[in-house]
Amino acid sequence: MDMKEICETWLRLDFPTVESASAIAARRNLVFELDEISLPCLLRAVNENCGIWGDHLPPYTPTGPEEWQGEWPLVESFWRWGDPSYQQELMSYKGIGSWTEFQMLIPANTSIDVLRRLRDESSDYGSAKFLSWDDDLYKVATWVEDLRWACVPLIWGEMRDAVFVGGSACDGLVSRVIAALRETGRARAEILPGADGKAVWKPLSSL
Repeated sequence: MDMKEICETWLRLDFPTVESASAIAARRNLVFELDEISLPCLLRAVNENCGIWGDHLPPYTPTGPEEWQGEWPLVESFWRWGDPSYQQELMSYKGIGSWTEFQMLIPANTSIDVLRRLRDESSDYGSAKFLSWDDDLYKVATWVEDLRWACVPLIWGEMRDAVFVGGSACDGLVSRVIAALRETGRARAEILPGADGKAVWKPLSSL
């Protein structure tokens, strides 16, 4: 197997469809191994509090168990991720779950209007869970214009990879994240647009 075939294989392992990979390739991005070393490094590089968007709520408040309120608690209570106690909870997050749960790390200070948009545009998983998960991954390329950046665990892969994606105004931030994660040895690849419109896996480390 030559290098091109190896790169195509890794791309297929991390991205379930050509469409989602091509959408991500249109933005500055980094595929990296998500673990207990790379996550703290990522959080230091972005230099702001983050929260988990998706099927995940902090299990506590600084003063005890939380009674979640609101029509859709993830939206109304998302600001709580900015609390230092929740940031400690975040440090244990490794994207481990099933492919039925779309999750991503985003800035904790994301406005409630943007969060409502995410809620309204997120797929209803229903009976087509795998396809809907990929549909939300495809939408990340649009969402990052309002979010500024997002980090999505690619949770079906054996490598426990994640992809960090920046909006059009965040090239400098993505470059900083790439540099920081290359130092840890966890940076794996950038996904770039190919000549035929398909995404291309550009390795940043040995395969």
